[in-house]
Amino acid sequence: MRVRRPAFNDNFHEENADYVHLLLRLIGVIFGQAGFQDWITAEGLNERIKLLDKRASELKDALFARKIDVECLQTTATAILSLFFENDEHKSPGAAQPEALEDARARIANQYKEEMEALKDILGAPQAFRDSVLAFETAAGLGARDKTTIYGVTAMDSELAGAGLEAFLGFFEQIFRDHDYDVGRTHARKFLDNAGISKPGGIGPLNLDPNQAAIRPIEHRLDGLRLSHVPVGDLAQFKNGAKDRVNEMLKELIGNWSIVADPVADRLLSAGLDLLIARS
Repeated sequence: MRVRRPAFNDNFHEENADYVHLLLRLIGVIFGQAGFQDWITAEGLNERIKLLDKRASELKDALFARKIDVECLQTTATAILSLFFENDEHKSPGAAQPEALEDARARIANQYKEEMEALKDILGAPQAFRDSVLAFETAAGLGARDKTTIYGVTAMDSELAGAGLEAFLGFFEQIFRDHDYDVGRTHARKFLDNAGISKPGGIGPLNLDPNQAAIRPIEHRLDGLRLSHVPVGDLAQFKNGAKDRVNEMLKELIGNWSIVADPVADRLLSAGLDLLIARS
């Protein structure tokens, strides 16, 4: 599998750098950031685990080179672990159950068995290394966590019917949502057929049955649908609903004076929506 590259957006450039396009671009950035929040969180955890592995390797090298006194290191690690493992157990953030100290030590020994094997000829070094890495891990709030492999099953905006108007366009018609749902299922099936997910550390094999549920034929005429391509009746309903909402807001803000402001607001909003529809 390849990591999905960001979709390049060239809808905002020098020739159309007005407030309408600026607003649309900012909304797109906000939605995009929110959509990838879980991915960002998982990547952050992976970086912390990667740093722990780096520190463990550096500690092994220092012990092997006799740069650290093993007895002093063991004393320090034992003291730190006594703070975290009260009553010989510790519950990491997000963990369902606490982990016993001896279980945590066994887990670290297995996870870093190559480093401990390299230190076996130095009296007490493997144990001091194990307890120190466990102290590093616990202090970082990692606990029994491991690196997360992130799989992205995504589609480009040019393949979707409901991606326009910052992913709001799908609400205009059921057929738009059906189209995007089927595009998503198609991409998911291609992903499940990928041999890469069955490699060691992957999530497969998942034994997908391609005949279990048929996917409706995808209407490619809806790919990359733009707001200006939406049926006139739907656009009229959208504009009327926007006007009604603006009028309600004006009434809440200025009371009876909204009778005077409503016609002006309607004309401005109508012009703005027409411009938005024409340019999107």
